[in-house]
Amino acid sequence: VRPLLNREEELDIFARWRDARTTGNRRVENKLFEQITIQFSPIVKKAVKKMGGYGLDYRDMTSEALVALSRAVIDFDPSRGFRFATYAHTCILTTLYSYVTRNYFITNVCSNSNNKKVFFRLRRLMSEEIKRNGHSELTMELCERLATTLGVDADTVMMMATILRDPYSSLNQSVSEEDDGLTKQDLLVS
Repeated sequence: VRPLLNREEELDIFARWRDARTTGNRRVENKLFEQITIQFSPIVKKAVKKMGGYGLDYRDMTSEALVALSRAVIDFDPSRGFRFATYAHTCILTTLYSYVTRNYFITNVCSNSNNKKVFFRLRRLMSEEIKRNGHSELTMELCERLATTLGVDADTVMMMATILRDPYSSLNQSVSEEDDGLTKQDLLVS
């Protein structure tokens, strides 16, 4: 895969794709669509990797991200002045955040904006705390400090931290990020 397209190449390929779409030339439209999605697929991999720490299936997240990339190609308007990579990355991350909140264990805990904020920021804050203090013990003092930082109560932080430390794990989850098809279910002794 070659590097992402520069601005001129990007404008050119989207103009040709829109022309083919307008004129009904499906063969050219599909070829250009495929070329665009292949060129920008590294954005998918990067976004999925960023969101990979929630214990959800890598392949499912990749599928969601690829659908988001496809929608981004269709919805992108170069005349608005944004680069496609920026637009696509935002669309993909938004889709993955929604996917995580819909599919994470005890999804109900993410039903309000404070809990969503805690869910997506707490892991990073706890990681910073470990680097700073060299331990990951979840004390009430730590929960209160994190709660102050996040603007929520300590009980919410304690609940979310517990969930993040012991995520639900599906037997259909991939054992590795490689696409070897090996799942946790495959490792069970029969």
